[in-house]
Amino acid sequence: VGILFSPVPAQASELDMAAAREDFYEAVNEEALAGMTIPADSASVGRFDEVQNQIDSQMEGLITGYAQNLSGLAEDSDEYKLGALYLCAVDTATRDAYGLGSTMENYIARIEAAADVEELLNISLEMSRKYNMGTLVSAIYTADLKNVEENMLTAGTISLPLSKAYWLGTDETSSMVRALYLQLLSDLYQIHGMNETEADCLAAQFGNLFTALAPAQLNPEDYYNPEKLYNVYKVSDLADFFNGKLPVETLCRLFEAEPEDEVMIQEPAWMMAVGSMMTEENLPLLKAIMVGSIYTSLASVTDTQSLEAVLTFEQLVNGAQEPVSFEKNAMDNTVAVLTDFASRVYVENCFDETVKADVEEMTRQILAVFRERILNLTWMQEETRREAVKKIDTMGVNVVGPDEWPEYMDCIQIVPPAEGGSLIDNYLNIRSVIIEDNIAGKDRPTEPDSWEGTATYEVNAFYNSSGNCIYLPAAILQGEFYDSDASEAQNLGGIGAVIGHEISHA
Repeated sequence: VGILFSPVPAQASELDMAAAREDFYEAVNEEALAGMTIPADSASVGRFDEVQNQIDSQMEGLITGYAQNLSGLAEDSDEYKLGALYLCAVDTATRDAYGLGSTMENYIARIEAAADVEELLNISLEMSRKYNMGTLVSAIYTADLKNVEENMLTAGTISLPLSKAYWLGTDETSSMVRALYLQLLSDLYQIHGMNETEADCLAAQFGNLFTALAPAQLNPEDYYNPEKLYNVYKVSDLADFFNGKLPVETLCRLFEAEPEDEVMIQEPAWMMAVGSMMTEENLPLLKAIMVGSIYTSLASVTDTQSLEAVLTFEQLVNGAQEPVSFEKNAMDNTVAVLTDFASRVYVENCFDETVKADVEEMTRQILAVFRERILNLTWMQEETRREAVKKIDTMGVNVVGPDEWPEYMDCIQIVPPAEGGSLIDNYLNIRSVIIEDNIAGKDRPTEPDSWEGTATYEVNAFYNSSGNCIYLPAAILQGEFYDSDASEAQNLGGIGAVIGHEISHA
């Protein structure tokens, strides 16, 4: 969970003390707020955004430079891969010509031709195994929440495309967001050949389905209770969750599991509710759900019409004046798809790693203060105090970026447009490499404090509950958050507050 506030430097002597006593926030922030303008493609603005915009400009300069000089780069370098993928992202002609690409078109043909629910679930398992794409059923290896040094198979099914509150809410905002999402669904089906009447009807059917299923999903506060998310079964039990239709032998073969192996299901009630739909009379609806999942999950990396539909939806839901531009989205997509590559490039080119030791020492000092104060609490029970101190004493601290980068990065190759590459094919190949790495490492000890997938170029900080560790990426160690030339007090007020906030999540 990231942090939710920004440090604003102010000298007490500069404040109107009477005004500060009346409204401290306004007195401190009035001048800064008056100088801020919300960009047309955003819903908000703040100090985080200002620092992030500077970093985004740095990354844009680097990646567009790589794209322009692609022939001069080694094909196995981070720079080449980022530049080549960006060229695919801005290649509108190829994106529109390829659309979903032959791989997904073949899957859609198989889905539409499926004779029964079991065949459909076989296809769904195959898509999950080959591309980590979740449709009716999915699986992946994650850390065992009660033994985080070992992996456990985790199974899932479709998710609500909007939060539970939107599907069940009767207020104006909930109605608006539901309508916008159903319009997006209809638009995507029409883009891919369905007429408007049929697309609207199907979207409405989905809306009724999600509304009916929503009560089975956990409430938001339940996701903060690990006991409610840790539900362990045998792999052979999974068939019961899918109305007896799930081909367990296929799952075992694809994910190198045995029927007696343990599998974790975060939301058994939700999976059972979805699984109850796995009947032959629902076969047409299940096919439509799978195809719709493909349309929505890949819309940002396929044709430009689908992308425009998604960007318009995001604009309206967020309340922005205009959608994010195609060029900005292409850059955002590039760094999001190649997060670890962009992270390494940012640290190597835009960041002074000499600050790392200072921030690590500051974090140790703040942890020590937490520990001392917990030990001196009078209202906390002894058992709770003991567990809290244990958590402090074992907390991992990750600053700047990883010391070693993931090995899977070496296996990813990007084919640029000049060599016949497309955004969708490169995207699927990347996902294929990542899921292969996941399966290959299922029996290896986990790395609870791994940086994998955590961006060093994002102005934020995080606490990882399963690994009991905090992350302070390079991007947040600058500006008003941290300055090696600033006083200790200023840095404690900036990055120190961030560190304390992240520790408090624990």
